[in-house]
Amino acid sequence: MVDALYAVAYAALIACAVLGWLFVVLYSRVRWYATPEGRHLMKFTTALALTFSLSLLFAVLKPKPEVRAVLSIALFGWIAWELANRSRLHLRAKRETRNEPHP
Repeated sequence: MVDALYAVAYAALIACAVLGWLFVVLYSRVRWYATPEGRHLMKFTTALALTFSLSLLFAVLKPKPEVRAVLSIALFGWIAWELANRSRLHLRAKRETRNEPHP
């Protein structure tokens, strides 16, 4: 029973990684970099696709703990940076809306 659950979990993980990278490839064909929202969507989806891919890599290849730690620190550090940037983007938009003159 547990093996069947793991098989379903790995199938879902593979689907998430493939669909994440598919979106990144398809979205890269439009001018995503032209707006803050487009850059956010691309970076967020890339971070998700990388997270799924690394999870799959760790499960299949079982790298040395040092390699796993370094890759995890790099990925999670980048994601934390991007999440902080998304929060700044949101707060800036709220501030601009609040400072707009009202009729």
